[in-house]
Amino acid sequence: MGLILCLCWAVTILSVCVGASTMLSGLANANGSPQQAAAAAVGVAFAVIPYCFTRALSEINREVRADKTQQSPGVRPEREEVELSAPVQSTPALQETSWDDPSGRSTQMQTLKEKLNRFRAENTGGAKLLNPPPSDRSQKPSADKDFDGRA
Repeated sequence: MGLILCLCWAVTILSVCVGASTMLSGLANANGSPQQAAAAAVGVAFAVIPYCFTRALSEINREVRADKTQQSPGVRPEREEVELSAPVQSTPALQETSWDDPSGRSTQMQTLKEKLNRFRAENTGGAKLLNPPPSDRSQKPSADKDFDGRA
């Protein structure tokens, strides 16, 4: 099975080269968009179809080898699955959950909104906010004034 698989991968690499040259020559010699689309489709088909076939054979080969490994206990598997986990640090906002919202998202949103409001209050210093309150938005700008209200 290994020799057949290597041969399939070699054919796949060769077909990618043939597909690329077919697509480039088709695009260069095309007289319109439909011909360009057809040339691109044929070029991609030359590459994709052999790749899918070879990939399927590779997966079949992998499953066959995995079955053989499970049957004979003395043989080590090719890949060992290792579970990686990072320690999760909890924050006070995440710990405050309610029965209505067990995920704690509403508490997180409320905390973020409070931080944003404090930041705006500390850093605006009389400058106009990018998003004015709804009462200021209700006034439509006139034609002789720009959006800032200046003439």
